[in-house]
Amino acid sequence: MKTLKKCPACRGDAEMLRFPVSDDHLWQVSCRQCGMATEFDDDRYFCVQQWNRRDGEERLRHWLTLLGILLPIGMILMLFLGVLLGTV
Repeated sequence: MKTLKKCPACRGDAEMLRFPVSDDHLWQVSCRQCGMATEFDDDRYFCVQQWNRRDGEERLRHWLTLLGILLPIGMILMLFLGVLLGTV
């Protein structure tokens, strides 16, 4: 079984939980500190996959942060350039 990554919200340790249901059981990965969890599923490996699937999301967060920084700076520079050229 794959190792569970740290919680994306609080960086706490995650644990695999098993819930008996009738003749079967459901699985869930949950954070021990903040309680963030995956949905219940009957496939243990799917729950681990869902918990560990943050690679693309981290890259997206990086680009959104960069855009959030650069967009206001670009707008200020455009305003300043417009004032200098006399268009504003």
